[in-house]
Amino acid sequence: MSKEHHAFRFINMRMQDSDLFNSAKERKHTPNAMLGIIIFFCLWGGSLILGRFVTIPIIESLPNDTPLWVSFALALRKILICGFQILAFFAWVKFVEKRRIATLGFTCKHKAKAYCIGFLFGLGSISAITFILVALGAIEIEFNNLFPVENLISSLCVAVFGWGIQSASEEIAIRGWLIPTLGIRYNPLAAVLLTGGVFGLLHLLGNGATVLSFINLTLSGFFFAMYAINAGNIWGVCGLHLSWNLAQGNVFGLNISGEQSTNLSLFITSNAGTDLLTGGDFGPEGGFITTAFLVCAIILIGLNMYSKHLALIPGDN
Repeated sequence: MSKEHHAFRFINMRMQDSDLFNSAKERKHTPNAMLGIIIFFCLWGGSLILGRFVTIPIIESLPNDTPLWVSFALALRKILICGFQILAFFAWVKFVEKRRIATLGFTCKHKAKAYCIGFLFGLGSISAITFILVALGAIEIEFNNLFPVENLISSLCVAVFGWGIQSASEEIAIRGWLIPTLGIRYNPLAAVLLTGGVFGLLHLLGNGATVLSFINLTLSGFFFAMYAINAGNIWGVCGLHLSWNLAQGNVFGLNISGEQSTNLSLFITSNAGTDLLTGGDFGPEGGFITTAFLVCAIILIGLNMYSKHLALIPGDN
C-alpha cells in the first residue's frame, strides 16, 4: 500500500475521530445523502424566504439618508435573515432529530479562545492575500478619507454583528449539520468534498461569478470543513468566517462573493490588474491568488491531520 493511500486513509480516520462527528451520533436516524441534501436546502431556502419576507419591510421602514444608516441596515438585514436560518436548524435538531443543539459542533472546552484564534487566522489570511495583490500591482489601496474616522469605526463595529450572525448561519448549516449528517452515514472525506460543492453553489449567483470563483468557493468549503473537523467544533471556523468577510468588505473595501463592499470601509481598494488575479467584480475570492492560498491551507491542514498518525503508518509494501 502506497504512502499516499495511507495518508488519505489516516486523514479519513482522523476525521472520523473528530468530536464534530461523535457529537452528531446522538441522533436516532441518519438520512441518506439525497434526503440529507434535500432537507438541507428545504431548511436553508425555506428560512431564507421567510426571513426576507419578515425582514425586508422592517429594513425599508428605516431611514437610509446617511452611509452609516445604510451600514446599520445591511447589518440588521444579515442578523434577522440569517437568524431565521439558524433557528430553522436549531428547531430541526431539537424537535425532529431529538438531540441537543450543542451537538451541532458547539461542544468545546475553550470556546472564546477557539473563536479568537479562528478570527485572527481569517484576518491574517485575507490580509496576506490583499498584500500579495498590492505587491503584484493588481490592486491599489488607500485609507478612506471620504468620511470621519469615527463613522468608519462605528460602521466596522456594526458590521461585526452582521457578519458574525451571517457566518454562524453558514457554519451551523453546513459544517455543523450537513457534514456530520453525511459523514457518519458514509465517509467524512466524501462529506467534505460534497459539501464543498454545496458551499460553492450557494455563492454561484454572486455578481461577476466565474468558473474560477466557483472553484475557489468550493475550495473555501473544503478549507472551512477541514478546519472545523481538525478542531472538533465550529467555534473556530465561525470566527475565521467572520473575519474573512469582515476584512474583505469593511477593512479593505473589497467585494465579497460579488457583494459590493460598504462605502464606510477603512480602506478604499481599486482593481489595477487582470481579473484572473483580482477576481474582478466578484472580489478576491474569484482570483487566482486566493486559489493558491486555499490549496496551500488545505494541504497544511491535511498534513497536520496526517502527522498525528504518522507513527502508525507501516513501511511501503
